[in-house]
Amino acid sequence: MNDQPVDKPRQQKNELEKGIDDLAIARLWARMTQIFGHRWTTNHGVSTTASGELSDTAKVWQMGLSSMTLAQTAEGFNRLLKVPSKWPPSLPEFIALCSNLPTGATNPMAYRKPPRRLLAPRSNPKIANENIEKMREILRR
Repeated sequence: MNDQPVDKPRQQKNELEKGIDDLAIARLWARMTQIFGHRWTTNHGVSTTASGELSDTAKVWQMGLSSMTLAQTAEGFNRLLKVPSKWPPSLPEFIALCSNLPTGATNPMAYRKPPRRLLAPRSNPKIANENIEKMREILRR
């Protein structure tokens, strides 16, 4: 009998594992370009450099999406297509779509109107006049 440990079969990376590889980022870039055209490449550039490596922006997206599964990223695209927008999402906006967090387009608080005006602080005329006199004294020196 062999006392050597038996090698366990290598598990393939499945869609439930977290992290996004270079090929997945390149596919994300291609899909975003298909959806948003020049607006995507104008905002984010191309996915690879002339040497074939990921661009700096693509690397940032890769790091930002590292905690996402491929299934979450796919869900982010599904949500993206349901929210009509002329402009591509930023990385935080896309992460919110992947995480099912409210985004500007779906979060009503993002588009609420500001209050008509802020209340003016109550001023004391006596204190105001004293401070004006102090400033005049400083300016006369």
